[in-house]
Amino acid sequence: MLMIVLSGLISACVTAPAKPPAEHEQLIDAKVRAQTACGLRYVKETDDELSDAATVALALAIRCRTEYDAATEASVAYDNDRVKKMMRDKRGKRESLVEAYLPVVMKYRQSLKTR
Repeated sequence: MLMIVLSGLISACVTAPAKPPAEHEQLIDAKVRAQTACGLRYVKETDDELSDAATVALALAIRCRTEYDAATEASVAYDNDRVKKMMRDKRGKRESLVEAYLPVVMKYRQSLKTR
């Protein structure tokens, strides 16, 4: 009986993270669009067409760091502190930075081929 009561008390203390309101989802989308727009704005002058695409993507990530960080912060706003730290750490890694801007570089290079 005591185990049932303790189990109930423990489960009552554990809550699921709050689901962001629809307006916040729109904010996240807007921040991600701003991140992508920054990459699109600077890809032409950043890409020397000699460096590999990942290097150019990383250069864009550095150039657009403010927009990238804003998208990160918007996406973790409703998470607990531990999850926020994990996501910030993950998004701060080179692989995540490259992954965010690699599609921009590839799209730009594809557009050069069709000219």
